[in-house]
This record gives sequence, structure tokens and C-alpha cells, in this order.
Amino acid sequence: MNQNTNEAGQIAINREAIAEAALQAYQLPDNVRCVNYRPWSSVDPSDLITFVNVFFDEQTDENPVKLAFHVRFTPEGVVQDVFALDMHGKRIGQRGDVTGLLVKDCINLELWQGLHPEIAAIDADSHVGRSVCVLLAQLQSVIETQIELEPEYVAQLKEMGICQARIWYFG
Repeated sequence: MNQNTNEAGQIAINREAIAEAALQAYQLPDNVRCVNYRPWSSVDPSDLITFVNVFFDEQTDENPVKLAFHVRFTPEGVVQDVFALDMHGKRIGQRGDVTGLLVKDCINLELWQGLHPEIAAIDADSHVGRSVCVLLAQLQSVIETQIELEPEYVAQLKEMGICQARIWYFG
């Protein structure tokens, strides 16, 4: 085995360990109970995925509900986003590994260049900070997953996200 293959294997192991820590810290709503999850899929090293089986308190069905749990990395291996999606593609829960971070630490600043610096500098764990992070992450997910989305619609989504963040923060 050559040096590059060994280094690539070590990076994959490190990313799985980081993803595992993010999963353990993730905060599902109080009415959701995690049962188990599958091994990590590392087909795309920038987006590790596992499927988490959960039960909702009000659930009458005996079969667990599957959530797709994602940990996205930058090319440098830094966690960029952590989220769980229900079967309808809706985000559920929130990151538990971002305490002490600012909004600018939890979003893609390159994508959200027009975000007011004061908003980018608020605590990501505050009510407004958490709302801004979730909204911008959801819009970013739409922008990045819609291959054929027209550029003008991408611009409109960005404008809406930044406008809503201003409304929440400045009133």
C-alpha cells in the first residue's frame, strides 16, 4: 500500500470519528427517541450519511421512522453542516456541537456574502442565531441540490434568506 492510499484511509477514519461525535451531540426534539443507526456511508467523503431509526412519542406504528443524518465537510475536512432529514426532506433537530460558535461559523459565508456583519457575529446558539443558521442552511440545501435551478431563482433565495435574517435581528 502506498503512502497516498494510507493517508486517504486515515482521513476517512478521522471523518467517520468526527461524524460519529456530531451524531452523538445532535439534539433531536424531546418527543423523538433514537433506537439505532446504520454504518456510515462514505461514498462521498464530503457528505457522510447514516440512517437513524427513531420513534416519535405520539407514534402508533411499531416500525421505526428513518432519518437521513448528514455530516458535510469542507475540502479541508472541517465540519460545514450537520443535519437530519425526515422522510419528507424536512430538517429535524439541531446541531449540538456548535455551542460557543457564531452565525458566521455555522454558515457558508461565501454563499451568504450579503449577510450583515452584525448578524454574522451573533451567537449561533441564541434564538435569532439558531433561526438564521437553520434558515440559511435550508436555503443553501435547496440551492445546492437543485441542479437545474435558474440563476435568478438562486439570487432570489439568497435575497429572501438575507432579508429574513435582517427582519429577525433588526426588526
